[in-house]
Amino acid sequence: MKPQWVYLLLMLLIAISACDVTDVDGSALNVTFSLPTSDMTSSANPPRYAVIWMGNSVWKVTADGPIPSGATQVNIPIQLPPRHLLEKVQPAETLTYAYYYFPEAPMRRPRIVVYDDTNLNQQFDLLTDQILALDGFGQDYYATIMAFLDLDQFLSSLSIEETQVYYDWTFNKYSKVMFGVADPDWSDFVMPLFEGSSETEIAHVQPVLELQAGNPLLMEKDILCFRHVEEAHDSIYEQIWVDDTLDVEFICSDTTVPCDGFDASIAPDFEAMAAQSQVFSSSCGWGNPLYQPFGASMGTVTCNGCHCEYTHHVITYYLNASALPEWIPCGGQTLSSSLK
Repeated sequence: MKPQWVYLLLMLLIAISACDVTDVDGSALNVTFSLPTSDMTSSANPPRYAVIWMGNSVWKVTADGPIPSGATQVNIPIQLPPRHLLEKVQPAETLTYAYYYFPEAPMRRPRIVVYDDTNLNQQFDLLTDQILALDGFGQDYYATIMAFLDLDQFLSSLSIEETQVYYDWTFNKYSKVMFGVADPDWSDFVMPLFEGSSETEIAHVQPVLELQAGNPLLMEKDILCFRHVEEAHDSIYEQIWVDDTLDVEFICSDTTVPCDGFDASIAPDFEAMAAQSQVFSSSCGWGNPLYQPFGASMGTVTCNGCHCEYTHHVITYYLNASALPEWIPCGGQTLSSSLK
C-alpha cells in the first residue's frame, strides 16, 4: 500500500499545479479514442478530455480540450512532458516486443481521462471534476499508449538480430514509435501496445483505442495510485421480503438469508436506495404461478489510500403473482440501472 504521506503530497501537488498545459516539448501524436457514449450523456456539463503525466512529485497535463456533443470518438493529441518530468512519471514499466525477449526498455505511460467539467473552468481538476472514462480501466488486456524513456540506450543494448527486428517493426527507420501500419500522424515519441497479465509487448497499432467507464471513485484512485489499486473481496449482505398475502413462514423456511413479511401495497423507496448507492440496479426474476421475485442491488465502494473495498446489499422481494402491485415493473420494463 502506498504510504499515506505520498498520497496526501500528490493531492496537494494536484491542487497547486492545477492543469498547466504550457511548457511542453517533444513530438506530438494524435490518437483516436472511442467513448462510452451512455456515460457521456449522463454528464451534467459538457465533457472534456485531458492527458496527464504524473508521479510522486510530478503532475503535468499536456492536453485538455472539449468533446463535441454526441461524439462517439475523439481525436486526442499526446505529447511528452519535458525529460526531467518524464523521468519522474509513474509507473515506471518495462517492455518486450515482437514476441522476442529483449533487454528491458524503460517506459512511461500517461493517463487519458474524460471528465465532467464540474466547475466549468475548462481544466481538469481531480479534486472537483467527476471522471467519466479512463484509459485501460478495468481491463486485463487492452490497447494503450507508452513512451520510451531513452530509445538510444535501448537500441545500444540490442544485438544485430534484435536491432533488425526493431527496424522491421518501424519500417526501417529510426523512430521512437512502434506501429504495424504506416501513418504519418504517428510521432517519434509515443507508441501503442497491448498489456497482458504477465508482460508488456508491442502489437500492431489499433485504429481506435478504447476508453472505459466505471465507478468515479475507483477511476480517481486508479490515477492517484498509478494503476495499482488494491481491491478487496466483495462483502455481500442479503435480505428477503415476502408479500404478506403469501405464506411468509413457508417461503422463509427455505432460506438462510434474513427473511420477513412486508406490506406490498406500499412501494419501497427505490429512489432513496439509488441515492445512497454508487451503483444501483433492479431486475425481475423467474416467477411461478404463486409468486414473482423482484431484486434490487445497491453497491458502494470505500477506499483507504490505495486499498478499496466493495459492499453489495441485495434485496429480493417475493410478490403475489395473482395481484402484483403497480410499482413492480415485471412483465414490462425493469427499473433503470445507474452508475454514479
